[in-house]
Amino acid sequence: MNRVTAEEIRGFLLDMYAEKFERRGISPAEIGDHYDLLREDIIDSLGILDMVIALAERFGDQIELANLDPEQLTQIGPLSRYLEELLRRQG
Repeated sequence: MNRVTAEEIRGFLLDMYAEKFERRGISPAEIGDHYDLLREDIIDSLGILDMVIALAERFGDQIELANLDPEQLTQIGPLSRYLEELLRRQG
């Protein structure tokens, strides 16, 4: 079974919001580990739900985010690393 990496999850998120980044003149290379999609107005509260659904559809239906610090739910790096570890444990 192929192991999903944090880099793969990060790439998925960056691709998912590429158009919004582009409209703001932000290159994916400029997006740091703690870039917060919610605080930077890339997504809104409903967008969080859309993001979680998209992640579940792409990486597996058993994505449980209850143990992730809510502050990190919309931060690219912490979310990606959390999901990598979660999927590794499930695999």
